[in-house]
Amino acid sequence: MSLECPICQTRYDASVKTCPLDGSPLQKCFGRLDGQLIKGRYRVLEQLGYGGMSGVYLVRQEPLGRLYAMKIVSEALARESAQKNRFFREASVVSQIEHPHVVRVEEVGQTEDRRPYLILELMKGPTLAEVLKKGALPVSTCV
Repeated sequence: MSLECPICQTRYDASVKTCPLDGSPLQKCFGRLDGQLIKGRYRVLEQLGYGGMSGVYLVRQEPLGRLYAMKIVSEALARESAQKNRFFREASVVSQIEHPHVVRVEEVGQTEDRRPYLILELMKGPTLAEVLKKGALPVSTCV
């Protein structure tokens, strides 16, 4: 697995943790998707984040111009049927939840190279990490 600098987009071996050029923490690399058109209708604009099994991207639905978040399984895990099944189970469960604090699942599918993806409502506002930088949240906010 390689890591990538979110600023200069240079890729490094997994043993390197920060970009030697600009000092940015490196992110898991899910393959270059910026600019790609997925399923003929979702243009990838930028990576928003990543986790252990997937990356999340800002996408624009064409030709309508609506913005969504796309969660897409990494290339390596997409080859494992157990991981794909887990991803689709997650999609099924999340799509049944209707709550103002849970993102809405708009679409579930597979890319042309058979990577599972979710199209999700795009939430605006700070990330949890950004909120926690200001200090711990009161219990009443968390429950």
